[in-house]
Amino acid sequence: MPSCARTASIVSLLMVSACGGDALLTKNVEGGPAIRLSPSSLVFESEGGRSEVVTVESVGTADLTVAEVSLDVDGAFSITVPDGGVPGVVAPGEAVDIVVSWDGTQAEDQLQIQSDDPTLALARVELIGLVDGGGTGDGTDSADTGDPGGDSGGDDGTVGLPGMSLAPPTWSAGTVAVGSGVSERFTLSSEGTADLTVTSVTVSGSAFSLDTSLSFPLLVPVGDTVDLTVSFAPVAAGAAAGSLVVEGVDVASVSASLSGDGEVVDRVQAYTWTGADQSYVVPSGVTSITLKAWGAGGGAGNETGAAPGTGGGGGFATATVAVTPGEVLTVRPGQGGVAPGGGGGASIVERADGTLLVVA
Repeated sequence: MPSCARTASIVSLLMVSACGGDALLTKNVEGGPAIRLSPSSLVFESEGGRSEVVTVESVGTADLTVAEVSLDVDGAFSITVPDGGVPGVVAPGEAVDIVVSWDGTQAEDQLQIQSDDPTLALARVELIGLVDGGGTGDGTDSADTGDPGGDSGGDDGTVGLPGMSLAPPTWSAGTVAVGSGVSERFTLSSEGTADLTVTSVTVSGSAFSLDTSLSFPLLVPVGDTVDLTVSFAPVAAGAAAGSLVVEGVDVASVSASLSGDGEVVDRVQAYTWTGADQSYVVPSGVTSITLKAWGAGGGAGNETGAAPGTGGGGGFATATVAVTPGEVLTVRPGQGGVAPGGGGGASIVERADGTLLVVA
């Protein structure tokens, strides 16, 4: 399986059960717009304040264009932007505050911010309103008992949130022969305190494709994982890029960046005698090859001697064998027979361990 050779865009999400979760950050290390939301979650309690601030920061190398700021549900929460600025353009290093207000009723919602960040086009901040602190009914709440998170809305009044991660965050497929292909397995993990509902898994980039068959919505219980296989099959020479994006309900999307290079490889390579061993390196994505070998002919006879005429032709052999990308085969074409009457040499292809693949 190809290993990751470079680092590209990474999206990470950290959630805590408090007044505000850690920041939701996406960073495009290759340049361009990037968004940072702080905090990534807000929990309102009846004894606390009814308004909190979410800060939108432009942390990329280009202007961040925020197209829309909205709530997923029109209910217990409302939003205002005191100083304006979004929707609109936020220059690198600048920030805009969004005030989120709560009406005091038990509720869950999401603040959704749509931008031109290529790795997180739709960023979300979880909003939770807890009446009486989301307690158990006996005057204590999950914070008092040290409970790090709730369930999915059970009898104790706690609220669970789904979470997910995707690994690896990048995949470099390397150089692959045009017409061949390689694949990589990604692992999607359900890491929250409530079951994860996946709504879509998409792969961009014409040379990349998703080989895993899925039905949506896809329920992933807490602690479970799902394997996702992505293939790279270039149809032309040159660099290719893409992304794997997973979206779900009540959770920020996660993504992995994809890259690879297509290389045109001659489908037929011919070798002749040089007096030294020659090598053939199996291209990336190639798992079988056909070998055709012609043995060298014998040397011509001495026309004035007892063996006049030309030398006999060499033998022929062919075989189709399994190979491993990157494997190096030794090619040893035979030398033609030396006149008068010298025998022709054998043509041989063998593996590095000396295993003969074809002899003629």
